[in-house]
Amino acid sequence: MDTILDRIRAARSADQVAQELEPLCQALALIADDFRDSTLKASEQSLVQARSWDQAQASAAGEWLAAQEKTTKAWTDAAKTLKASAQEARAVVAELREDRASEWKRTVFTGLIAGLIGAALSIGFVLWRPPVQVLTPQVNIDPARLVELMKEEGWQVGTKPARK
Repeated sequence: MDTILDRIRAARSADQVAQELEPLCQALALIADDFRDSTLKASEQSLVQARSWDQAQASAAGEWLAAQEKTTKAWTDAAKTLKASAQEARAVVAELREDRASEWKRTVFTGLIAGLIGAALSIGFVLWRPPVQVLTPQVNIDPARLVELMKEEGWQVGTKPARK
């Protein structure tokens, strides 16, 4: 099996070398053309894929930005609502503090009035009706008379009374 290199070495003239190299050069030119065509096709396909990828990325970025805008709007609305609620709560707390202070004053005033009325009624009752004197009976026991009474009833000293 002869290789091209062996035939080129065996050639005796430039014409023979040219004849041996011509099919090789044509094959190389054909390979170069095919490589160039393949490279151009690959380049075009790469450009198409790059454009497609770029559009997909731009679309995804647009969707992401739209979602972020919706989220931002929702958070902003929530923050506004919370701020309004906090302001309402502050107003209610201030109103409750005022009510508590006035309620405390009313409670103290009511307590004072009730105390004064109670004191006036007590003083009036004492002045209108003098206090009742509790009478304790004064018992003067004469021991000698007691012994006589006991003997009449049948009592004996140190014994039980006789039954009648």
